[in-house]
Amino acid sequence: MAMRVLVVSGLLAMGLAGAPRAAPPLDQAEFDCLMDAHSRVKVAAGAAGLIERVHVDRGDRVRAGQLLVELDSSVERANLDLARSRAANDQPIEAARARFERARRTAERLQRLKQINAGAVTESQLDEALTEAKVAGILIRDAEFAMESARLEARRSEASLAQRRVLSPLDGVVIERTMAAGEYRHDQASLMTLARIDPLHVEVFVPVAFFGQTALGARAEIRPEEPIGGRHIATVIVIDPVIDAASSTFGIRLRLPNPEYRLPAGLRCRIRFLPPEAETPGAPSRDP
Repeated sequence: MAMRVLVVSGLLAMGLAGAPRAAPPLDQAEFDCLMDAHSRVKVAAGAAGLIERVHVDRGDRVRAGQLLVELDSSVERANLDLARSRAANDQPIEAARARFERARRTAERLQRLKQINAGAVTESQLDEALTEAKVAGILIRDAEFAMESARLEARRSEASLAQRRVLSPLDGVVIERTMAAGEYRHDQASLMTLARIDPLHVEVFVPVAFFGQTALGARAEIRPEEPIGGRHIATVIVIDPVIDAASSTFGIRLRLPNPEYRLPAGLRCRIRFLPPEAETPGAPSRDP
């Protein structure tokens, strides 16, 4: 809202705001703007626990996937070792298979013997042997299921351990660190705040009289305030379709490349939209 007030005040001084005549072409006017971070993320862990190590501090640059914080994970590592040991133990399956083979052979011998001499083997003996073979087959499947469950338990232990390691979700900089090693992190507590500043977002609010005079992909010249200064080219990526009735303005967002983080975020600037003939054809895709 403060920026909207600045825009309207500036236009009043120029004799544009509230004037009955039509607004001049957009490329002949200048506006106040703000160069802001592409995004800010409050980073938290997936679990509560004691913070063991913090690998970055305020002002550090980070890359996506970089390790930021480690929580104490001695219990989770022990659980993972135990789960992996169980998942690698195939002896119950081998024992069940050996038992099944013995029961199968016994049942086959009794069946052959009964065919040769019906009185040598009772129905009860044969039924018991066949039942034993069937149970032994079921025990094989039960042992295989137990081993698969152990593998799944190992995967769950790996996921639990991964929650104790906090990785950066983006390329950016640490703008705030809220917790340190030795502190206990609760479920609702964040560890630090990261900002993505390449590219930057340039926010500007333009009087409604200029609505329809720019489009996605249009370019504009950005002049940051001193001592940064300089001239930089940004590209329109968002044009608000809803007008703010209180200030009679609408918002425009532009993308400003910021390699090597040469430009700081949070800096005021002036913007001038370039005429169509100075623009590069084709509208860019939105920021990921």
